[in-house]
Amino acid sequence: MPRSSYYAAKHPSESMRRDEQKAQWIAQIQQACFYTIGRRRMGVLLEQAQGLKLGQSQIGRLMKAFELNAKIRQQRKTYQKSRCVQTQGLAANVLNRYFSSASPRSKLVADMTYVPYYEDNQWHWGYLSLILDLYDRSIVA
Repeated sequence: MPRSSYYAAKHPSESMRRDEQKAQWIAQIQQACFYTIGRRRMGVLLEQAQGLKLGQSQIGRLMKAFELNAKIRQQRKTYQKSRCVQTQGLAANVLNRYFSSASPRSKLVADMTYVPYYEDNQWHWGYLSLILDLYDRSIVA
């Protein structure tokens, strides 16, 4: 190891101190944004937050040197669960997308949904279920 490297590491220069300060600002922004900011957007955010205008190459160099790069989210691969569709146990398609009726109460459809409500200082889930008559679109129950 050269002697100059030892003394350079022992007494950091003024530019190294400035780079460390810039890297701290970058680290604060990265932590606030969950490490999703790249060098292009980082320049805009640094200018807004600190009033510091840096070039993209300098920001990229600092982010690489201090390991502050954005973490790339991995896309999840979809896997085919089975090769053939199993229709065994499914209800038959009686309506066949024909949502009208010639007589009352011959075709009824139902729907259920969850409704949040606040009671006794905490949230609860309620269930709302409707039965609709397709003859005149009235709610039966």
